[in-house]
Amino acid sequence: NVARSNFYPSFKITATGGLQSIDLKEWFSVNSLFANVLTGLTQPLFNQRQIRTRYEINKAYQEQAYVEFEQSLVDASREVSDALARYNNETKKLAIREKQVDALKKAADYSDELLDYGLVNYLEVLTAKDNALNSELNLIDNRYRQFEAVIDLYKALGGGWR
Repeated sequence: NVARSNFYPSFKITATGGLQSIDLKEWFSVNSLFANVLTGLTQPLFNQRQIRTRYEINKAYQEQAYVEFEQSLVDASREVSDALARYNNETKKLAIREKQVDALKKAADYSDELLDYGLVNYLEVLTAKDNALNSELNLIDNRYRQFEAVIDLYKALGGGWR
């Protein structure tokens, strides 16, 4: 708007009101009211190209700022969407891992019973317990990634961070 206002004539009224220009020879001096009004009215006519160039430059800056703002909105929504997707994926994986842990713990318990009856050797029992412990570690890793996704979502939604 400021750049557009330069297309229109303008003049300044000073506190002296142009009283220093009572003499006819002072009418065209820099301080005279007549000179101020005349230059304010004619300046847009003589500087049309320069004013238009400034206007176009300011318009380009405004468009650039608008595009950058739109890009920041797109980036912010993408960050929120990515964080939500990670959280949902980790939650689904967590449910599967919990079932896996339960199944492998039962398998380790059953292998203990089979060892008591002499149907398996101790190496098979250790393998079953190792699988159960590894699945618990994977479950803990999934919970950690789920918490990280919540933190990323909090940050993406503008949560304060020190």
